[in-house]
Amino acid sequence: MGLKCVAWDLDNTFWQGVLSEGDELNVVESAVAAIKALDERGVLNSIASRNDETLAMQKIEALGLREYFLYPQIGWGAKSEALKRIAASLNIGLDTLALVDDDAFERAEVTASCPGVRAYTFKSAESLLRDLGVSDMQPTIEARERRLLYLSEVHRQQAEADFTGPRQEFLKSLNMEMRIWHAAPDELIRVEELVQRTNQLNSTGRLYSYQELQAIASSDTHSLLLASLSDLFGDYGTIGVVLCERAHGQWKLLLLLMSCRIMSRGVSPIMLNFVVDMAARQNAELTAVFRDTGRNEAMAMAYKMAGFVEVEREGSGDERLFRAPSNAQPFPAYVVVSYEEPSRLIN
Repeated sequence: MGLKCVAWDLDNTFWQGVLSEGDELNVVESAVAAIKALDERGVLNSIASRNDETLAMQKIEALGLREYFLYPQIGWGAKSEALKRIAASLNIGLDTLALVDDDAFERAEVTASCPGVRAYTFKSAESLLRDLGVSDMQPTIEARERRLLYLSEVHRQQAEADFTGPRQEFLKSLNMEMRIWHAAPDELIRVEELVQRTNQLNSTGRLYSYQELQAIASSDTHSLLLASLSDLFGDYGTIGVVLCERAHGQWKLLLLLMSCRIMSRGVSPIMLNFVVDMAARQNAELTAVFRDTGRNEAMAMAYKMAGFVEVEREGSGDERLFRAPSNAQPFPAYVVVSYEEPSRLIN
């Protein structure tokens, strides 16, 4: 699975020396360079360290690097548990995490307890980026802003924890707005990135190349739609992709994916119901392809909750076809949805 977060050890990894033993600590500048390079590529950074949390965070603050680390886990428990907490806080799979740690025991404990997690020693920024497979990753504007999007989510979570009324009222208080539009050529890199990185809320798990997306975006028989979400805390960025094949009277939803960052916002069904409504307005029968990847059963449930009915299986049996209901479910009242329709979107 794609890399989403790197958790850093501190002693003799991020800095030279052992904090709890009172050593003079010297930050490893190439580690700082690696953290900033990962951040630029949209890979998040966190901390998994056996240390005194207060003292360690004071040192991180003094270095001016606190903003780079999301949900740091500093304490004396097992690092495998620290990584599980990081994954849960970020709402990402454990197999999208990597650990950088100088201690062979810690690396072995993590890889044994957390299947799929990769563990490395730190040698240089260049070698780490290469080992992680991101040295050639092309940064995008949204990749550079991914950490800031997660920081906004921390504020949302705190606001929700402090809210005393019904959940529907909290969601209404967020003043959410979703925008749906047809993908432009300069947005296809972001689409490719979303396809590569989204595992849980992904209807097929198929990986489309940039060249395939270029052909799709220019096709008169396909719709490639994107969605963004914003609220009073800021912009979530591009959070949804729909790929629909359109023939006269017959539409097929080839791909539906949503960012896991919006799972708790109650807006996941909007794009699906938007396509149902769009097909109904054109008097077209809509079917949707689902392929079980072992991680995306939530998408099959999303189809069923939206009124889709399974009609047949395709290929080897891991693909299923769902028929859409004749009418879409209404959008949640707490979200304002806007749609930009280019003239060639619908035949």
